[in-house]
Amino acid sequence: MRRPLFVALCLSLLSAGCPATLPSGSGGLDGAARGGASAAGTVSADINPDGCGNYASSSELGARIKLFLEATVRLQTAVNDLANYVRDTCALMGQELGLADLEGDTRELCIAVRDELASNLAVSVESKAALEVEFEPARCEVNADVNASARGACAGQASAGGASSTASAECEGTAAVDANIEARCEPPSVDVRAEAGVIVDASKLELALAAIRAGLPRLLEAHARATGPVRVGLEQWAKSVRDLKNAQQSYFSALGGQAVCVTGQIAKAFGAIADIRAQVEVSVEVSVEVSGSAGASI
Repeated sequence: MRRPLFVALCLSLLSAGCPATLPSGSGGLDGAARGGASAAGTVSADINPDGCGNYASSSELGARIKLFLEATVRLQTAVNDLANYVRDTCALMGQELGLADLEGDTRELCIAVRDELASNLAVSVESKAALEVEFEPARCEVNADVNASARGACAGQASAGGASSTASAECEGTAAVDANIEARCEPPSVDVRAEAGVIVDASKLELALAAIRAGLPRLLEAHARATGPVRVGLEQWAKSVRDLKNAQQSYFSALGGQAVCVTGQIAKAFGAIADIRAQVEVSVEVSVEVSGSAGASI
C-alpha cells in the first residue's frame, strides 16, 4: 500500500494516456549495463537452449522450440535488467539523500529510500506547502519490424514442418518477447520545485530535490517499460509456455530421443513463470511507491 505523502503536492500532468515505451540513451534503461550483479533478486531457471544436443538441426520442430527457448532466456535477462535498473535508481536517490545503508534487495532498498524521502520532505517544507512536480509519462514504441522478423523466422519453420496450433503459439511467444523487450523508449520530462516562502529547512530540501531530479525520470521510465512492453511480452510468452507444456507427447515425437530433454527445458520455463511475474511486479510496485513519495502519482 502506498504511504500518505507528508506534503501537499501540486501535480501537473503534461501528457496523459501515452503508449508505454522506454528511453534509449546513456541515461536510460536501454543504456544500462546488462546482467549487473546488484542485489535485485534475479530470476534464473537454468534454462539452456543448447542443452539437448542437436535437436534444432534435426527437425523443424526442434528449430522452432530452440528459438522459443532462446527468447525465454532473453526475457529472463530483460526482467533482471529492469529490476537491477530500479534498484540502481533507488541507490542513486539514497546517495543524494545521504543514506548510509544502501544494501538490500530492490524492494528493501527502495522502500528505505521512499521512507527517507517522505521524512525529509516532512521537515523541509511547511505541511500545507505545495511542492510542484510536473512530468510527462515515458513513451514506448514496439518495433514492428522486429515483431515481423521474429514471426517470419518462426513461421517459416512452422510452415516447413506442417505446424499445428501449438507451433503457432510458440511462434507467437517468440515474436512477442523479441518485439517487446527491444521496445524503444523516450525519456520522460520532469520538473520539480518549491516556492521560497514555504521552505523550512533549505539544506534538507536540496537533498530531497536532488534525489527526485536524479531518480524520478528513471522510475517513470522503468514503470512504463514494466507495465507496457515487458508485461505484454511476458504474458504472451507465458501463454505459449502453457500451450507447449500441455501439448500431447506425440507432438514432440519428431525430436526422437531428445524429446525428454527438450520437454524438460519447457517444464523449467513453466516453473519460471511465477518468479518472472513476481520480479516484474516488484519493479512496478517500488517504482510507484518511490515516485509517490517524490510527488508523482503513476
